[in-house]
Amino acid sequence: WTLEQRCAMFEPCKNLIQLPLPPANISDTCDGSNSESNECSNICSSISCCFPSSFPLSGDSSNNDDETPKLQESCYSYFEDTCKAYAPYCDLYYTPPLPPPPSDLSSLCALGSDTFCNEACKVAKCCFEADPLES
Repeated sequence: WTLEQRCAMFEPCKNLIQLPLPPANISDTCDGSNSESNECSNICSSISCCFPSSFPLSGDSSNNDDETPKLQESCYSYFEDTCKAYAPYCDLYYTPPLPPPPSDLSSLCALGSDTFCNEACKVAKCCFEADPLES
């Protein structure tokens, strides 16, 4: 047996690993204006197994035939609640939940009343922002 094969036999033990809950200041530390900060990076790297596509493994790529970065195995299924708490701050591919629009949205926005239209559309502002991954 190789070490990797033996480790695979211990897969059920992963549920013993504990991920820290998000710090109380995560919304300030990773608020978008300073999400590239060292402190935010440190917070997010501590739970990188939640979102492996956002945190490719660095280092040896000799076993990788192409130039695609290796991804670590996800622990999301083991720590779904904890990972979800970090998602808005640490997952590059996070999409916030979006409620259905009000049934009278067309009317609200057609009336020329910016106040009502703006209020109704506020929850969907992410739909109209530039994709940060494309820049």
